[in-house]
Amino acid sequence: MNTTVDTPMDTPLNADERWHAVGSTDDFPDGDLWPVVADGLPIVVYREGEAFYALYDQCSHGPTRLSEGFVVDGCVECPLHQGLVDLKTGEPRSEPITVAVRAFATQVVGGEVRIAVPPVGAASLSKPTGAMAGCGTHGSACGTPQGS
Repeated sequence: MNTTVDTPMDTPLNADERWHAVGSTDDFPDGDLWPVVADGLPIVVYREGEAFYALYDQCSHGPTRLSEGFVVDGCVECPLHQGLVDLKTGEPRSEPITVAVRAFATQVVGGEVRIAVPPVGAASLSKPTGAMAGCGTHGSACGTPQGS
């Protein structure tokens, strides 16, 4: 999720979420994974041009930080078992990852990157998903269904 809007810091996306500043746009070079903490949650931020994306910084398959992984065709490759997660949506793109990682909305206001985070325990950080698409080293671009 990504938004670039001029929204006050205390304006929630929904009843539970609040915006948390995690750094200046200059703090996040294009194309890299950056670990941050927002309201106590470990989050990995990915910048693609002027767009920012944020995921919970733990693989849903095992106890490892996605921020220590590699970017492969729009996905982050888990450093533990090489499963792929879509950087924009958190959806799994290859096994052994079969459960999505929580994606957070982002916004840039006055050069400051903000992430909308629910209070700890307010929402699941992973969610079950349907069929997975191929990605990167598995033959197709991330987010493109296999056979397309």
